[in-house]
Amino acid sequence: MTLPHPILPLLCLAYASAQAVDFKKDIQPILEKNCYECHSEKTGKKKAGFVFDDLTTFIKDINPKGIVVPGSPGESHMFEVITNRSHEHTMPPDESLSPKDIDKLREWIEAGASLEKDGPKIAFVK
Repeated sequence: MTLPHPILPLLCLAYASAQAVDFKKDIQPILEKNCYECHSEKTGKKKAGFVFDDLTTFIKDINPKGIVVPGSPGESHMFEVITNRSHEHTMPPDESLSPKDIDKLREWIEAGASLEKDGPKIAFVK
């Protein structure tokens, strides 16, 4: 039996790390462009009680019963209203996010919905 080259696992790990979604670089710009108008301290609008530009407030909505369920896009209300155009509270209300932006959000949630680059992933036991 031939074993894989010892560098192969390291290359795979490096590739996965390079592809990781970073909140500040990848997710925050999506939220700023599509959500801050109605969910922002800066604009003074906190529709439905959600604020995405104040990370101290936003982190409170990332939990098993929050709008973002770390590791589970399918259970995340935020992801549901963004991807299901027939939902009664579809967001953003006037147009859909691009497939690329939706994929980034899905990857971020699946990876644990961390707000810090290389920070600890938020994990909850149900």
